[in-house]
Amino acid sequence: MVKDALTEYIRTIILNSEAVSDNQGVVHFKRVEQGVGYAFDALLSQIPMSEDGKFEVEEYYVKHYYKQSVREYNGYRYVGVSDSVVPVGQGRGIWYVQPSGGGKPFGLSQRPSTAMFRSLPVGNSMNETFWRFGNVATNPQIVLEHIGDSPYKDIRQVDYGVVRAFSSYASDEDVRVPGGRMDVLMQMVLAWYGQKPYNDNVNNDA
Repeated sequence: MVKDALTEYIRTIILNSEAVSDNQGVVHFKRVEQGVGYAFDALLSQIPMSEDGKFEVEEYYVKHYYKQSVREYNGYRYVGVSDSVVPVGQGRGIWYVQPSGGGKPFGLSQRPSTAMFRSLPVGNSMNETFWRFGNVATNPQIVLEHIGDSPYKDIRQVDYGVVRAFSSYASDEDVRVPGGRMDVLMQMVLAWYGQKPYNDNVNNDA
């Protein structure tokens, strides 16, 4: 179901009647969309990272970006991310980062561990590039970190996959409810609205 149709479907259930075209009242379309987004993101973040769970995330929720430019700012080398992301598994809103055109994906940086490796003699023999999701100029971005003489320290383009939040879907884009749990999604949105449908008997378009 496309995003706007899903939102309107839930809105109709909240109204307990045919959804009105009025968007000035309590059940404003954008307010319902926000509620659906909270529920969708919560369900997505709860997908277990079993083999089946990973397959579901990769098949339906990872959006791939290719040949994304690596930028520089105040000594940081980073890749811009315009989407809002949902942390799945162990906080992995970014599913992978790898050199453009293929190659081994970079490892996820554990910052204390990365700093430790740099300070130890082994750091002189480890030539690796890692990534982390952190703020650059106040915006969350993919930051590249290098240990030793990494062959990718001057990389100019990367490919990456992101698990997008509901707010980052286009209005006419297909949305799959995580785990097929439409009933749970509806219950969560209804609870956000006070646990009972709102009957709007007034169409303010007149």
